[in-house]
Amino acid sequence: VGVIERNLSSSVQLSSVLLAVLKLMDSQHFHNYVRSFPSPDELRDFVSLTFEVFLDLVTRAPFPHDWFTMSTLQNSTLLSAITYLSEALLMHFTDDKFDYHVWNKYFHLGVAFVTQESLQIEMMTPPKASRLLQRYGDMRIVMNRQIMNIWNRLRDHKIHFIPELVGPFVEMSLVQHADIRRRTIPVFLDFLDCELRSTGDFRKVETELIDKLDTYVSGAGRADDHYKDLLNETLTSECGRYPDLLKAGLEQSIESITQLLSRLLDFRNVPEGDEHRNLRMSTIFNLLQLYREMEREEMYIRYIYKLCDMHLKFGHFSEAAFTLLLHARKLAWSTFPLASKPPGKFQSASTEGELKERLYHDIINYLDKGKLWENSIALSKELAEHYGTIFDYARLSTIYRDVADFYDKIAGHVRAPSAYYRVGFFGKGFPSILRNKIFIYRGGEYEKIGDFNHRLLAEFSHAQLMKRSGPPGKDTMESSGQYIQTCTVDPVREDRFDVSVPETIREFHAAVNVNRFQVDRPFQRGKKDKDNEFATLWIERTTYHTMESLPGILRWSEVQHPFEMIEICPIENAIESVANRNRELRRDIDQCRADPEQGIKSLGMKLNGVIDAAVNGGVAKYEQAFLVREYRRVHSEHADFVDTLTKVITEQVQILGEGLGAHSQYAPETLKPLQNKMEEMYGKVKRKYSRETARQSVEFRDRGTVVSRSPANGGQSVRYRRYESQEVLTRSSMTFSGQQRPTSKPLSFQDDQNIDRRSDSLRRRPIDPLPPIPPLTEDQPSPKTARRKTIDQASVRHSGLPPAQTADK
Repeated sequence: VGVIERNLSSSVQLSSVLLAVLKLMDSQHFHNYVRSFPSPDELRDFVSLTFEVFLDLVTRAPFPHDWFTMSTLQNSTLLSAITYLSEALLMHFTDDKFDYHVWNKYFHLGVAFVTQESLQIEMMTPPKASRLLQRYGDMRIVMNRQIMNIWNRLRDHKIHFIPELVGPFVEMSLVQHADIRRRTIPVFLDFLDCELRSTGDFRKVETELIDKLDTYVSGAGRADDHYKDLLNETLTSECGRYPDLLKAGLEQSIESITQLLSRLLDFRNVPEGDEHRNLRMSTIFNLLQLYREMEREEMYIRYIYKLCDMHLKFGHFSEAAFTLLLHARKLAWSTFPLASKPPGKFQSASTEGELKERLYHDIINYLDKGKLWENSIALSKELAEHYGTIFDYARLSTIYRDVADFYDKIAGHVRAPSAYYRVGFFGKGFPSILRNKIFIYRGGEYEKIGDFNHRLLAEFSHAQLMKRSGPPGKDTMESSGQYIQTCTVDPVREDRFDVSVPETIREFHAAVNVNRFQVDRPFQRGKKDKDNEFATLWIERTTYHTMESLPGILRWSEVQHPFEMIEICPIENAIESVANRNRELRRDIDQCRADPEQGIKSLGMKLNGVIDAAVNGGVAKYEQAFLVREYRRVHSEHADFVDTLTKVITEQVQILGEGLGAHSQYAPETLKPLQNKMEEMYGKVKRKYSRETARQSVEFRDRGTVVSRSPANGGQSVRYRRYESQEVLTRSSMTFSGQQRPTSKPLSFQDDQNIDRRSDSLRRRPIDPLPPIPPLTEDQPSPKTARRKTIDQASVRHSGLPPAQTADK
């Protein structure tokens, strides 16, 4: 007998002859033929070669696919022959005459027979499946029972097949037949027990089991939820028979394997298409986290490159860099050989240091494309230190030139800060990794929420965009549909720079490496003043903490629970509004100076709006509401707020003058009329506040936290944050210290008579910038602005969405 040659019709003819001969043979014929061999070696060679031929017939069927009758006849004939020969194996090649090679071929042939496509009844049409079962029965069950029976009879010889047979048995357990699965899955415990008794642990079998499950589930599309549940149920119920395995951590291993199957199925079930890329990346990220927790480095690295390739495909260069950095950080600058062969274009690297260097160059390149030049500089300096250590001055020179280029880009390019959006996925129609959860998404440059929503709905075509972003009801969360809530959120600014740093750089850094985001909902408390609604305008601020900082290895991160909700009093809201506008003005001024052609129009529009508001709008309303003696009398505890509001308004006047100077310098002739109009309006503003400006050499001390019981708040205690005076005050980025600062009487813009008595020299005195305020220390309690509400995840209102916030916030 020889392996069948594949030359046109000869294979069909030869296969037919062979099958006809085997069909004529019964058990006595096989028994007599086996006894005719003069030695065990010749019998072994015959059986081995016969199994090779049978395996060839099973895996490369000689008959056309639509020859159903011949295929089933072949399988029936081979099943009988394998059964007869297996009896000969048990008689001649067990116990002290055990032969690994012939038994190994038997098991591979048996598994191939059970898993072959032509016997998968579940994939057949009902008439064809019925005809097969009526005539031959389910031949997979017969073969599977025979394999399990023989495996149990091998006893101490089982260890010879570990871990090689783990993969084939995993494949057999994935056949879509409940009996086959129930009979095969317990063998996994046998594998683990054999290795534990042989080596003292079962890590090698566990690793092989995880690797094969990953391959067959995510790559070959096998398994389903029924298999996952059956695997967990069977292993859990059978583990009591293996006390040594339980002591070695079997229960934890079963839990990890079940969790892995769940995440692999999530990954496998993501629909094809670029519109589903976010969901696919989320499932890969979940697998990354699990493999890291399980300390499966090879699998962990495999998915790092999968995720990196997806990011590069869609132009997510920053995220691709951070993803690849996960692998680079695990390597050392050494000549140690690599534990495993790296994937893709890095396969030629042989040592850890060589691979790390090549990874760093790619990461720096991706960060450059993502405009995260500060990160490029940090990694370049680390690479330069390595080159200095090995005295590679040529590469050291090149890397320093790259660093200089990155600094030039930081100084000469205007980078748009990232937009961030809060997204809630509600309803059981979403996959489990999204269902009833809230995420913060990082948008693209200059991307508006309308464009973001359009992109999100393209991924979830059956979802409905909720018009209101109040907490969803229980009926929504338990429904079978898909409901999405979105709104814009702002990163919580934590200024880490001196006030001399350009606002464009400060604003960019405020939107990177952040994990706290906030959204505001304005509401009226107390009797509303029809002429000035700012007097009773409160802010409900919700702050979200994400599990990962953004930007990171994904463009989104899940929100942690519980999260925080506070209330901002009207005067503090006024301070923040003016301070934010000051920051925006400084940013536009910096952008105009860096790129006059692109920035002049935006600066002109911003200046015009702010100057007009200073004369007729917001600032004037703030002055009427808060900078009057009556307010100071009623709210004496707000003295620091009054001082700070005075400070930021005065700063705004100065910034407007600086902005008009920049606009005048760069504005083309077509914008001269606008320039003249703004200068005329600014003259009114300047005359109004010039005397107050002369008095702004004042510094304000930190007065701690006070408690107010205002009638507007129903007599309830409300905690207020004390602001320090600083060049630019920003939202929720105020820092405090216990340092005492000299103070003077807070300024009221209504007290003109007192101001007139000021001397001319005082009028000419410039404002001295305050030094940076040191951060809080652990023994300094952080003052709070308002009542805090902790929202528990178990609550129906666990989403933490402000009750009346609009979706187009």
